[in-house]
Amino acid sequence: MKIKLLLILGLVIGIISCRKAEKNFDDYFPEMTVTAVAQSDGSVVVTATITKEGALDLESIGFAFSENSDFPIDENQLIVNEIINNTFTVTYPPGFDITKTYYFKAWVTNELGYKATTAVSLSNIEAVPVDGPCSNPLNYLYVYLVNETTGTPTAWEETVDFNQTFTVSGQYSTVNYTFDAIPATGIYTTTQFTPEPGQVKISFSNTLSGFIQSSLNAGQSVYVNRTSPTTWTFEVCSATWTYNSFDYSFSTFFDM
Repeated sequence: MKIKLLLILGLVIGIISCRKAEKNFDDYFPEMTVTAVAQSDGSVVVTATITKEGALDLESIGFAFSENSDFPIDENQLIVNEIINNTFTVTYPPGFDITKTYYFKAWVTNELGYKATTAVSLSNIEAVPVDGPCSNPLNYLYVYLVNETTGTPTAWEETVDFNQTFTVSGQYSTVNYTFDAIPATGIYTTTQFTPEPGQVKISFSNTLSGFIQSSLNAGQSVYVNRTSPTTWTFEVCSATWTYNSFDYSFSTFFDM
């Protein structure tokens, strides 16, 4: 829930008059520093350290970030529940644009209002690439009996369940990939149900000898690399799918 703060002059004067007045208004708030560190999976860990306590108890603490250096504390806001050893921290999930610079700040509130740190910047937030344990050629697809060459994948579309999906086709197979959100670089696990974070559902049809519809068995690895804000590679190494009680192999490697 976003916090919207209004400082009412009369309220401030009333509160201050009931206690020992501080020399500077800022003394009612703690002094803080903040750091932002990109992680190997493309997430960002932001940590605030309280270097001097303020005169009033804190009511809430949290972080915010933006593509602009000057921004309010309710933009991309996350609220934190506890301070440990004068520090509090949060992890923003992967999904940052590697071509942009982002600005992060910490903030606190008390009965007088809020105080935010100076924003720190972070650029080139990019996850370490992941590689599957195979060496399939680019634009390769193997679903059933023969090797196929993939065409150009469709654009991302949002499903009625707010998942993200696209389709890529070969000569005989049409394969649909469904994620819970636009994927970042990482290893995703197959599911045969609606995907949750970290999962992907890969279903397909094949017309080589009749018409077959199936999906990959659950618990298998799909290697995704987000190579730019709008491009990806997808790789599957010898996954399995089951049809008429028999297991078949599925492999692919392509970009979009």
